[in-house]
Amino acid sequence: MNKFQAGYVKFVNNIFGGWFETYFKEAIALQGTDELDENKYRRLTAKKRDLKPMQFKQIMDGAFYLWQRNPMARRMIEIILDFTVGNDLDVNCRIMKKTKDGPQDMNRPEPQELWKKFCEDPVNAVYDDIETFLQDFLIFGELLMPMAVNEANKMPRFGFIDVGEIEKVVRDESGRRIASVFVKSENEAKLREVKILNKDAGEWEGEALYFQYSRTLTKSRGQSFLTELLDWIDALDQFQFNVLEGSALRNAFFYDMTMKGATKEELKQVDVSSPKPGSVRVHNEAVEWDVVSPELNATDTSESMRQFKNMILAGKGFPEHWFADGGNTNLATAEKMAQPVLQMLKRQQKQIKYILKTLATYAIEVQAQGVLNLGKDEYLDIEVVTVDLERSDAAALGAAFTAIVGALSTATDKGWVSDDKAKQVIDTIISRYGVPPDEETVESIMEKNKSNRDATDQNEVDDLYVKTGNNNGDTKKKKQLAEQYA
Repeated sequence: MNKFQAGYVKFVNNIFGGWFETYFKEAIALQGTDELDENKYRRLTAKKRDLKPMQFKQIMDGAFYLWQRNPMARRMIEIILDFTVGNDLDVNCRIMKKTKDGPQDMNRPEPQELWKKFCEDPVNAVYDDIETFLQDFLIFGELLMPMAVNEANKMPRFGFIDVGEIEKVVRDESGRRIASVFVKSENEAKLREVKILNKDAGEWEGEALYFQYSRTLTKSRGQSFLTELLDWIDALDQFQFNVLEGSALRNAFFYDMTMKGATKEELKQVDVSSPKPGSVRVHNEAVEWDVVSPELNATDTSESMRQFKNMILAGKGFPEHWFADGGNTNLATAEKMAQPVLQMLKRQQKQIKYILKTLATYAIEVQAQGVLNLGKDEYLDIEVVTVDLERSDAAALGAAFTAIVGALSTATDKGWVSDDKAKQVIDTIISRYGVPPDEETVESIMEKNKSNRDATDQNEVDDLYVKTGNNNGDTKKKKQLAEQYA
């Protein structure tokens, strides 16, 4: 430290009450050494949100252990996968064009073909393995997928790195995105840097896709879906095992034999083995036999266990009747509970869709060089389709739609709403179920329907005219039939 630095430190140190000198000396001491790392520094007013490495590893190991051993923890993960991956999972890839009337589908098959080629590649096998990848994402809270391109056929391929090997995460200059991660290297003492893929400059740069579950802006690591429940699920396990052990004691019994007037020596000579079923015990009036059960006065544990379990389920938004406890639920309460659960599942779907959309975008754009040749205002649109949580049974949907149509018909007849406004309501409803609305006006639709009805009626009259044997051109008879048919 030179004289100028020493004087500056002394001046600032006096202003801030003596704490500045310590930090400045530490920073100067690290200059020119390998220990100086910008990523290790932060604002003095900031708080460290990340868990210690040992705690983080314990949580990951604990989540994996519970997923393997605990039925409730495993079922929670399965429910999320059932409502996100499931049998309805599909990825639709299109080329869209921006127009003054809104996005227009160019109906080009290339992007969907490129995605299909990527998925069906024997190394990728996307639809065979994607559920396992997403399952690990929920269990461990992170997913690190290194990407590589086969130079022979330009086929992108993805792999897997155990997130337990990650030692450090580095953010970019904005502090919002992850720039790179450092993982353990098998053959080297130093950590290996893996740069995270991004396309800020218009082209993909980096080595791996990296996703985090349930992170905050002040945390650098994701967390398991089960993180906050680990201790509670483990405690419920212990509680249930204690109940089982207690039930064994409560169901135990023993024989009590009383021998009046017998001495200690005489008691030692008595055969006190348990009587076998159907056997006969012979004794005189001085001997009494009895069966005794212990009275432990233990409280009923069923309600305690239910409260314990509901606390765990409430932490994730699951209703108790989804976990084999429907005795306190009827149809009305079950329907009322559905909306919060659907919102929670939609949020989970959003994260899973983001992973698949990012993977599909990368896979198509890497293969698409010289293939897509996007025109002006054209862009790649990726839609990930999962389980539609808005759909219920067909009877309920039909009844609701009929009631809405009837109400709109009455409203238009009385002049309360216009035909165009009623059509907008109907278009909004049917679009929620994947049916594109008609782009024509109400007048053109009604005119087209009238023309179709008139043509159908005329065809039916002609058929009836021929069937009655009047095929000799008798227009008067045909007119009578038409009027009778109408």
